Amino acid sequence: MKKAQEITYSNWIRIGDKTVRLEELSKEERIEIANRLTYRFLSALPNVKVVESN
Repeated sequence: MKKAQEITYSNWIRIGDKTVRLEELSKEERIEIANRLTYRFLSALPNVKVVESN
């Protein structure tokens, strides 16, 4: 019987001219990046108003 292989991956992002792994950033930086990406995708939808809150 063949042993199942685990699938692993890393998320890489580019900040300026540096490429870093998302896991290497602080929790606050990861949350900020996720919020920015979510905002961009939602604001691209027609008839959707995105409201930023703190």
